[in-house]
Amino acid sequence: MEYPVPEDVHAIHRAVIESDTKTEPGVRTPEAVESALLYVSEGYFGQVPETLHEKAFHLMRLLAAEHPYVDGNKRTALTTAVVFYALNDYYFDHDDRIRTILKAFATDEQQAEIEPELRYFREGTVCALHADKPVQRLTKPAADRESIVKRFVSFHIERHKETYEKLARE
Repeated sequence: MEYPVPEDVHAIHRAVIESDTKTEPGVRTPEAVESALLYVSEGYFGQVPETLHEKAFHLMRLLAAEHPYVDGNKRTALTTAVVFYALNDYYFDHDDRIRTILKAFATDEQQAEIEPELRYFREGTVCALHADKPVQRLTKPAADRESIVKRFVSFHIERHKETYEKLARE
């Protein structure tokens, strides 16, 4: 399994900021990004998410709940989960329900129900290698990882513009 690195998440956040000039830039707690990535890749306190969907779910949950950025945390959390899926050749085709999930994570993550949301993640993803229609894929980042990730993120934000605009207002 391939995981985003902290620099990827920060690049994702910068792309989110660039997509909406009203979003205030700034990193509050970079350790929260590192902690979320460590949890999904290696776990801690004897717990580690096992499946791709559990990892994407918890990555999004932790980034939204811990608020590592001054602004744009829900959008960064969502986009990081999308990038995580893409790094592993999956496409996450979320709909507007994702906003409700993100709001729950950002306001009271302990109240979020895991099983229904995991089902949403599983049902909303398709393996890009076996999709019956063309889906956006993330070329495996190499030398210029940041620009590749930012191009992918910009495309995704544009494709889901309405959801991102609503998240920016909430």
